[in-house]
Amino acid sequence: MSLTDAMALFYQLSKENSKFSYLEKLGDHIDLIANVPVRNTGTLAGNIFTKHEYHEFPSDIYLMFETAGATMQIIGADNQETTKNMVDFLSFDMKNKIIKSFTLPALDNSYRYESYKIMPRAQNAHALVNAGFLLKLDSNNNVESARIVYGSINPSFIHASNAEKYLVGKQLFDNNTLQGLFQELEKEINPDHILPDPDPVFRRKLAIALCYKFILSITPDDKISPRNKSGGLKQNKLRPVSKGSQDYETNESLYPLTQPIPKLEALAQCTGQAEYIFDKPDRPGQLFAAFVLAKAPPHSVISNINKDEAMTDDEINGYNRRINHAQNPANRPTSRAGE
Repeated sequence: MSLTDAMALFYQLSKENSKFSYLEKLGDHIDLIANVPVRNTGTLAGNIFTKHEYHEFPSDIYLMFETAGATMQIIGADNQETTKNMVDFLSFDMKNKIIKSFTLPALDNSYRYESYKIMPRAQNAHALVNAGFLLKLDSNNNVESARIVYGSINPSFIHASNAEKYLVGKQLFDNNTLQGLFQELEKEINPDHILPDPDPVFRRKLAIALCYKFILSITPDDKISPRNKSGGLKQNKLRPVSKGSQDYETNESLYPLTQPIPKLEALAQCTGQAEYIFDKPDRPGQLFAAFVLAKAPPHSVISNINKDEAMTDDEINGYNRRINHAQNPANRPTSRAGE
C-alpha cells in the first residue's frame, strides 16, 4: 500500500470507528514525509524494510507504528506466516520473506497518542528528531502504561525505556512527576554526532521539549493556563494560508501630483494594438543590433575603437559609434539603439 493510499485509509477509518480516531494523526504525520510523488510510489512495507536494512534511517512510519503498538505479518517462500512486533522485526532474518500486512490496535479514549516530526524545511527532509508518545491514563490521570519512542537519536535507540517505567503509576499532571521525567530523559537520550546532523546537545533538548509539548497538549484546561496550553499546539495545523495586499495612497489636495493616471500607451498595450518587435515577422535581409561593451573603468573617455578585426566577419554588417557620441549631453535626445 502506498503512503498516499495509507493516508486516505487512515482518515476514513478514523471517522468510522472512535477506537481508531488516532489514525487521523498518523495520516497527518505521513503528510510530512517526502513529497507527493514519493508518497504516491513509496509504500508502508518499503519504508519499514528500509529501516530493517539501515537502522540509522529515521523512519516516520516505523516510529508511528511502534508508538501505536502495531504488529506485522511476515510470510516466507515456504508460505509460513510469522507475526512480529516492530522492535523484534529489526533483528529478524528477512531472507526469502516479505511483509504481508500490518495490524494496528484499537485504542479507547483512555489513551493519548501524538507524534511529531521536526524538520529543517516543510518537505523533502529527514527529521532532525521525530517522536511518538502513547499514554494510557486512568480516571485520576495516573499513568497505567507509557510508550515513548524517538527517532534520529542513534541507530540503536528506539524507546526511552527508563522514562516509560518511571511514569507508570504516577500522576501525570504533577510538576514533580514532570521534573523527574525530564531528568530521566536527560540521562537516557544520548544522540550520536554524524555530520551533517545537528549537535547532540540540541537534539537531546529537542527530544525532551517534544515530550513536554505532548504533555501540554493533553493537559486538562483546569490544570494549565491558556499561555502554557498554547505550547502544546501544532502551529502547522493552525497557521492559515498567507495573503497580502498593496495599497497606494494619494493626496487629492496635491493633484495632479500623485494623481493616478494611465500611461499613454496603456490601452494600446492592453488591447494588443501595440506592436512589439518580437510580434513582427522576420524579413529578408533583417539586421540585429548588439551592444559592444568596452573594458574600461567608469567615466573613461573612449578616444578610438579599432573595429577592423570585427569587420572581417561576414556576419557583421556595420558598426555605429553611438555610445561615444552620447557622452556629449547635447547629443542625448535620442533613445534609439544603433541604427
